[in-house]
Order: sequence, then C-alpha cells, then structure tokens
Amino acid sequence: RTLLQRRDAAELFAKQQELVVASQREEIASLTEQLGSIDDITAQTVPMLLGMVEDLKMFVAADLPFKKDERQTRLDTLDSVMTNPAVTPAEQYRLIMEAYSAEMEYGRTIDTWQEEITLDGNPTTVDMFLYGRVALVYIAPNGKAARYDRATGEWTALPGSYAADIRRAVRIAQGKAQPVVLFAPVQK
Repeated sequence: RTLLQRRDAAELFAKQQELVVASQREEIASLTEQLGSIDDITAQTVPMLLGMVEDLKMFVAADLPFKKDERQTRLDTLDSVMTNPAVTPAEQYRLIMEAYSAEMEYGRTIDTWQEEITLDGNPTTVDMFLYGRVALVYIAPNGKAARYDRATGEWTALPGSYAADIRRAVRIAQGKAQPVVLFAPVQK
C-alpha cells in the first residue's frame, strides 16, 4: 500500500514537472523570438531618439531666450551622447528624458537671476524674471522694465506701473517675500 501511494505521488509529481518543463519551453521559445527582434527594435529606437533630440532643439530655439548657456550645454551633451557608441540606447533615452523634464520644469516655475545686457549702448546688469513660459521680463537698476516680445524677438519697454510688480516677483523668487498673486505682462 505504501509503495502504491509513493508510485501515485511520483506519477503526480512527474506530471506536474512535465507541465513546468512545457511552460519553460514556451518561455524559451518566446525569449528566443524576442532576442531575434532586438536588432530591429534597436534600429527603430535610435532614429526615434535622434528625432526627440531634434524636436527638443527646435523647441528651445522657439522658446523664450532664457538661461541660454545652460540649455545649450544640455543640448550639446545630448549631441555628444548620441554619437558616443559606448553609451547604450537605454542611457541615451534616460538622458533625453531628463532634458525634457528640465524643460518642462521651466514652464511650471518662476525664476530670477542677474544677467548683463546692453541698454542704451551700455552693458547693464539687470534682474531677469521668468514667469514660467508666460513671460520673460527684466527690471534695470534705474527702475525701467521690459518684456521679451516673441513676435519681434526684441525687448519691449513696459509702462512704469509694472516695475513694482516685477520687483515683487523677483523678491518672491529669491525667497525674500511671501508668495502672492503675480501680475505678468503677457502677449496675445
């Protein structure tokens, strides 16, 4: 009786193992098929990544001209990564997505920095202020304010009534004042 029970248990175990082996064979066949298509996937991935980099370059070129050096450095880094054979497509994708994230973040935040520009023929350090992607403005030490006009690609002087709002916005971005509703000179 004990021998019969052992035989039945061994038969059940063998049947179970046959199912496991069959499942493993199916998995091996699936993985072999996937391995065969890796070259095709890689061949499609690289052009997609290059297209993403070109799209990002066009976006930056059409955007407000802020933090040009930082943004150009990021694009140059992507160019060098895309031509470096030692960098895997997965790493290229990760770096591209980081660049896209950084660009997206600019649209959700306010930021201020000092920048030297030419005013009336003289180099002048102004406080720049970025309202997300809504407006790029500056306030000069003499109290004059201007906004960047996307249509003309030039700075347009703002009425004096904006100077106080821009100063307040700069102080908020620097963390020197409490956040309040900010008024921005926007274009249609």
